[in-house]
Amino acid sequence: MKISMVRKGLAFDIEPVLMVWLASSQQAHHFVPERFWCEHLDTMRQVYLPSSDNYVYLDNQEIIGFYALAKNTLAAIFDLPEKQGQGVSSLL
Repeated sequence: MKISMVRKGLAFDIEPVLMVWLASSQQAHHFVPERFWCEHLDTMRQVYLPSSDNYVYLDNQEIIGFYALAKNTLAAIFDLPEKQGQGVSSLL
């Protein structure tokens, strides 16, 4: 049975969330060198994500998307490139 849900992000979600962000950013901005995104992983890990309220979308216990709220403003919404077009962002 497939189980999908949205829940508040937890501390141990940070690495899977970063992988969603990285894959989505690289796909959406294919014209930007890959190293640019890799160089910004630590900033996302240490500054942006901790300063936001993050919510993750799980599909069979795998994080495939997330959104971040900064002071009740949508700051980011990402889903894995292979899941795009399947309604994940709409559910988030």
